Amino acid sequence: MDQSRSGLIHHMYKGRQGNDYLIESYRGPSPTGTPAFTTRLDGNGNYLSWQRSDGYEVRYQPHDCTRTLGKCRYTEIRPNDERIRWTRITTATDTGFKYVETDRNGERRVSGEIAIDERGIAGSGQVSGHFGAQTFTLVE
Repeated sequence: MDQSRSGLIHHMYKGRQGNDYLIESYRGPSPTGTPAFTTRLDGNGNYLSWQRSDGYEVRYQPHDCTRTLGKCRYTEIRPNDERIRWTRITTATDTGFKYVETDRNGERRVSGEIAIDERGIAGSGQVSGHFGAQTFTLVE
């Protein structure tokens, strides 16, 4: 993927750990060295956790609702045990899905639209929120 704010990133499937699926992600021109972060997914592609190489980890209960159509609520748990409740509304589109995430006060924090391929792999799209806007372009 080519990310408009941070350049190339390679997402590499590393196998299963129990019922979970592991993806290691590398920044730069090739997937070498230490992964920048590792993502643990459930069987539907929802995030269960995300961990940087320095050990900083964010967990999601029951998951982050990434691949759940309709209204879905989850809790983001940060390393200091801070818990942030989110509501995500995901709608199918002709090419994938679009979504809006709101905080516990109902204020929009993140929205986006992502294309998926015939295997259900996320591809090109855009995301915007409190952190700014970013586009993702599937390179390979």
